[in-house]
Amino acid sequence: MAEGIVASLTVKLGVALATQAATFGGSCIAHEVSALRRLFSEMEEIKDELECMQSFLQVSERLRDCDETMATFVRKVRTLSFGIEDVVDEFSYKFCDDHGGAATRAIRRLRHVRTWHRLAFRLQRIKASLKAAVERVKIFSTEGTIRAQQPQAEDKELGSSDSTSTGTANCLVGIERNRDLLTGWLTDDKQHHMLMSVWGMGGVGKTTLVTHVYNIIKERFERHAFVTVSQHCRAADLLRQILKKFCKKDHTVTQCEGIDSMDRESLVEVLQSYLHNKRYILILDDLWDANVWFEIRDAFAGGDGSSKIVLTSRIHDVAALAKENYIIDLGPLESQHSWDLFCKEAFWKMEDKSCPPELEVWGRKIVESCDGLPIAIVCIGRLLSFRSQTCYEWEKVHKDIELQLTSNSVLDMNLILKVSLEDLSNNLKNCFLFCSLFPEDYRIRRKKLIRYWVSEGFIKRSETRTEEEIAEDYLNELVNRCLLQVAKRNEFGRVRECRMHDVIRVLSLSKSKEDMFSVVYDSSKTSSLLGKARRMSMQSVDSMPPRHEVTHVRSLLVFDKCVPMDALSASFTSLKLLSVLDLEGTPVIIIPTQVFNLFNLRYLGLRGTGIDVLPKEIKKLQNLEVLDAYNTRVTKLPEEMTKLRKLKHLFASRIQGGAASNVVVSTGVTAPQGKWQSTTLQTLQNFEANDEMLQNIACLSGLRTLGITDIRSGHSARLCSAISKLCNIRHLLVSSKRDEVLQLPSVQLPQTIQKLEVGGLLEKATARNLFISIRCLENITHLHLWFSMINHDLFCYLRSDCLLSLCILHAFQGEIMLFSAGSFPKLQSVVIHGAPKLRQIKIEEGSMANLVRLTVTGCPELKELPQGVEFLQNLAALHLESTADDFLEKIQSEEEWEVHQSKTSHIKKVYVRFSGNE
Repeated sequence: MAEGIVASLTVKLGVALATQAATFGGSCIAHEVSALRRLFSEMEEIKDELECMQSFLQVSERLRDCDETMATFVRKVRTLSFGIEDVVDEFSYKFCDDHGGAATRAIRRLRHVRTWHRLAFRLQRIKASLKAAVERVKIFSTEGTIRAQQPQAEDKELGSSDSTSTGTANCLVGIERNRDLLTGWLTDDKQHHMLMSVWGMGGVGKTTLVTHVYNIIKERFERHAFVTVSQHCRAADLLRQILKKFCKKDHTVTQCEGIDSMDRESLVEVLQSYLHNKRYILILDDLWDANVWFEIRDAFAGGDGSSKIVLTSRIHDVAALAKENYIIDLGPLESQHSWDLFCKEAFWKMEDKSCPPELEVWGRKIVESCDGLPIAIVCIGRLLSFRSQTCYEWEKVHKDIELQLTSNSVLDMNLILKVSLEDLSNNLKNCFLFCSLFPEDYRIRRKKLIRYWVSEGFIKRSETRTEEEIAEDYLNELVNRCLLQVAKRNEFGRVRECRMHDVIRVLSLSKSKEDMFSVVYDSSKTSSLLGKARRMSMQSVDSMPPRHEVTHVRSLLVFDKCVPMDALSASFTSLKLLSVLDLEGTPVIIIPTQVFNLFNLRYLGLRGTGIDVLPKEIKKLQNLEVLDAYNTRVTKLPEEMTKLRKLKHLFASRIQGGAASNVVVSTGVTAPQGKWQSTTLQTLQNFEANDEMLQNIACLSGLRTLGITDIRSGHSARLCSAISKLCNIRHLLVSSKRDEVLQLPSVQLPQTIQKLEVGGLLEKATARNLFISIRCLENITHLHLWFSMINHDLFCYLRSDCLLSLCILHAFQGEIMLFSAGSFPKLQSVVIHGAPKLRQIKIEEGSMANLVRLTVTGCPELKELPQGVEFLQNLAALHLESTADDFLEKIQSEEEWEVHQSKTSHIKKVYVRFSGNE
């Protein structure tokens, strides 16, 4: 990772050096000019030195695991690079500090003369140490350097071809016997309340097997839940997680209310009541401690006799909780299965997924090194899928593995995975290691992860694409290489949430600690890195680092809601150069004043906290790029917010409603007064409409996401004018003030819009004009309407050849909804909720030909299946809930049941639930 640090450091040096001309032109103190000239000269020389040694450093990185001289050199370069970064960050911090009056700034400039001399002298010493280290390693390790000369992965701009994988991270190979065995146990109703387990080492495929079987048989049970258990979980926390998973799709239950404050005994009682006489299945994936089971088992005493619980574990004592006859000992894959899995991953782009004869010799040698471990086979196979399919390339990979094994008599799977890691470009390595900061089994949101990476400076810039777009390609690259797993995709296959496999996370944590990339403080009481770690993750209240050990930290992520803010606030004094601070979900009510002295801060995360005020001191954070104050108590933003010149993304919104209507409504905050000084703004979400704000956003041509709420009739003209000028807008949300009609009669939607959300009562002219405008949009994929109250006549105007997703939430008041022939040819998902008068849905042949999911809920007058559902041959899921009781009576009759069966036989999953019935 040293070469990655050096690469990003040269970029940072380049940015600092770019201020030279402006610096000398603006300085009026001769001594300061002289000191700065010397400092800039040292920066230029050390930048040249780092650029010249990068290729040599790449070779050294590859040899450090088997050559102590190289390992020492890499550690030395990394330490010196951190020292250079400290100098550059301190220079940027003090040089750009323009707070206070003229007298204060003049005094500060005189003091800075000494600072510039000190920093220049420090760079001079670092430069000398760097040159000495290079000379030493050349003398003592020339043979190893020659032996390791091989081309490395280079930074590249990933395109769409790199971003889409048709393969799966865990192909189902060699599990047939165990799959059938486990399926038999779970479907055997004669075996009462049976506990079973799947045991095996990390990465052997326990989760893959159990997930596959669970998805096949879960609908046989009245209740079902799949829960991933963290290594250091507590019984009460696990019980909460189980209850929430059981209740997730059960909208009629109230058991989940207030469970966050319940103790273990109360949670046991609630679960007993909820599962009483119910046939359920529960998967507890990756349980580490048998004692945890003994603390929670009473909660499952009242279920139906044919209920099932499956444990997976790498600990034998945990697996032994099940009877001996119901334990699956999952070993490594057999030779042929290993080869089959390897071919599926290495040749996922090819139709037959077979290995060319000329590559088979090297391929089998590589597979043999994996010892039958699926996770290792998958990673190395996917790595080779991105390499040229030549004997030369595959031989290189095999030699890399042998090189890793040279000094290890026993195979460590991490050595196999390291080869995949070393193949990554510098930027991708940084992005990958950053993911180890998240807790075990944590589901990482795509958008949030991307903003972290951009704020950290990991993304290679491009003139034609935004950093966020490139970062998403990086994420897809890591997924395609199986270094990250997809936890959730949206309806169109785009990653929504991802996670890190626990085996790969162990490697990532080890690598991060070794390279001083980051350190995690959790309940395992991870040892500190003596104040050298650049990133820190706080995951346990029981493990707080001393203040003197955080001076070098650049990123601080807090995940434990119980972390005492007093202790955390005291640490901010030592975190002067912090660039990323995320306090999401913590109990902070007032932002500590020390935060506003963090001049280098680029990311400030306050989502889900209790803060109600953003003070005017926010203007001091002149490098701030992301402010996430979503779902807080903030109602108004200060005028000083507009003075943040580098701001890119601003989220400031409260969440209301939802429980009764199942509709989540974003409630905006009052926008700051004044004109925005940032020329880089991409996101403003969500703000209450007012004339000044609408006039100001019309000037923000770079906006890609905009949320405007509380729109009144008097805002109509300005709003329509502002929207028409947003030539880069991708996501637009507009909603009216409660009980007011949304009037947009003259709106002209920009062609760039991809997602449109419209909330509020639509007058006829606005609805007609809006729907006609949507027809002309060539890029729109998502349309959400809520509380629009449109009828059948207006709905007929709504058509689109591009739309992929349509949500109609409390927005339809007619009795018949008609999808006419030829309409919505690309539509894949339709959600209709809260149409109290709707009694019939008509789908003409040729309409919605590509529809995959149709969900209709909260329609108590709906008395029959959607008419024409048999025409939807691509429909995979039909979900009907809270429909009329008459519908139930029809289905219960044998004749009607056969008719329904004939119309829905092509649909893989049909779910029907009636109002007042289970």
